Amino acid sequence: MRRIFVGSFLFLLACSGRSYYVDFPDQDLPLPGMMELERRVQSCRSGEEPWHADPRRVAHMALLQQINIPVHETVFRSSDYEFHKYSSENPQWGSYVVTGWRDRAGRAHRCRVRMRAYENIWYAVQVSRYMAMDYVDERDVPGGTPPEVGH
Repeated sequence: MRRIFVGSFLFLLACSGRSYYVDFPDQDLPLPGMMELERRVQSCRSGEEPWHADPRRVAHMALLQQINIPVHETVFRSSDYEFHKYSSENPQWGSYVVTGWRDRAGRAHRCRVRMRAYENIWYAVQVSRYMAMDYVDERDVPGGTPPEVGH
């Protein structure tokens, strides 16, 4: 009987919350000139900056420069990023990298970095992001206090 009560409470709690999305404006990044692209190609080939050949790492660097990322997310882990190469089914998307994390308040952050290739390297051209948060109304929670999220 207790399991049914707890399960019903959790179900009602999940249904009572509403998700809100904050869509931030897209940020177009300054495009590198031909001399800068050639410099990056050479530094990648020489081994000085091999990360230019990894679209996930390039996206990570672009995010660090463009938005305020939590400290725990500043360490690069390739597994946290998904690379999607250009597809003729969705040509308007081009190639892009997506990543996301949850902050201490429980909000989900998702980012997409549009990428372009030049010879054997990648560079970022645009950052898009949104944040999703769940709102729980105190009146919908027995006892009147929403649960602590992310602590």
